[in-house]
Amino acid sequence: MNPLYVRQLGIQLAATGLAAGVVWGLALPALFAVLQPLLAVSFAVLKHAPRWWWGLHAAFVPALLLTLAYPIAPYWYLLAFLLVFASSSNALRERVPLFLSSRAVIAVLADRLPQGVRVVDLGCGTGRMVCALAVARPDLQIDGVENAWLPYWIARCQVRLRRLARTQIVFGDLWQHALTPYQVVYVYLSPEPMPQVWSKFRQQAVAGAWLVSNSFEIEGVAPEETVQIDDVTASRLMIWRQTLPDEATAAMQPLTAQQKG
Repeated sequence: MNPLYVRQLGIQLAATGLAAGVVWGLALPALFAVLQPLLAVSFAVLKHAPRWWWGLHAAFVPALLLTLAYPIAPYWYLLAFLLVFASSSNALRERVPLFLSSRAVIAVLADRLPQGVRVVDLGCGTGRMVCALAVARPDLQIDGVENAWLPYWIARCQVRLRRLARTQIVFGDLWQHALTPYQVVYVYLSPEPMPQVWSKFRQQAVAGAWLVSNSFEIEGVAPEETVQIDDVTASRLMIWRQTLPDEATAAMQPLTAQQKG
């Protein structure tokens, strides 16, 4: 099992055990539903768990107690499963949940990306970043790649409704999508696939291309630049650049100058 998930399971078990002990000692069983989530979130913060886990720790026991307290028809569980699978199947297949880029992140990208480059968002979800960036920077050509059905259709409908001519949403596996046409590769995935993202970028990206990761690092590979974002999740944009071969340095001078600007 992934060490990250083992740590989160340990946090839940520790919070449950401590809360149960306190409730037993005080003879106040109703207190458990409040105390356990507070302890779980506190432990998650102390253990430096990713921020998106905080909400899961807070909601787990209350949601469990609610399902036990109220009779729910079985078909609702089936519908909930189908909805979750359609929107977040990547969380099961590739340990990549559905994340949405904040407006602050999109604003920073719109300000920093070079003129006229082609951008791909690998795992674009509902297309929020793709569409907002296309509106802010009509000079860019932007592709989104998604393989969960519900986010894909939402993203595709957004592109059509907004009539974004230089933007397209592709249904497909991000690992099979070639990076050679792009000067900027954007990802907002999870810690799990980042080593594979780096390997794919190094093998396929053109000289001088950017890899931009929202919040998730590549272990053992320091980014060339890190931009702290002032948003709710305290996002960070980390930027790596494909190493320029010696023979391509002269040809890439104009793009490099734009990047530095």
